[in-house]
Amino acid sequence: MVLMNPDGTTRMKLMVFSIAMNIHKTAKMVGDYSGNKMRLNTDKISGNVSACIGFTKAKEYSGLYVPNTVLREDIRTVVHKPTKRILAIFRKPKDTKLYAECTYTAKGISLEDLIIRKPIKHKIGMD
Repeated sequence: MVLMNPDGTTRMKLMVFSIAMNIHKTAKMVGDYSGNKMRLNTDKISGNVSACIGFTKAKEYSGLYVPNTVLREDIRTVVHKPTKRILAIFRKPKDTKLYAECTYTAKGISLEDLIIRKPIKHKIGMD
C-alpha cells in the first residue's frame, strides 16, 4: 500500500522513479539548488531535462552527499546558473573502497584523461 500525499508530490515522484533509478546513466548536469521550490530542502541537484535527484550533505557519512528527493523537473529550472556538465559517472558497491565501474562519459571525453586527474585518481581502481 502506498500512502499518497494530498499535495500530489508522491504521484509526481513515482512518475520519475524509473528515471531516477537510472540516474547513473542519464544524468548530464549538476548544480547547486536555487531554493525556488517551497518545502524542498536539498543542496545539490543532478539530472537532465526530464528528471533530477536532489542531494543533501550527510554528517553521518563524513559530509558526503546522499540522495534525498526526486523531481520531475528540467534541472535547468531548479539550479543556480550555470549548470555544470557531468563528464563521467562512476559507481561502486557501498562496502568497496574504489570505484571500478564507469557508467557514463560525456561526448568527447576520454576516460583515460579523467583518470589521470589528481583529485579522482586515488578513488578509481580501473584496469
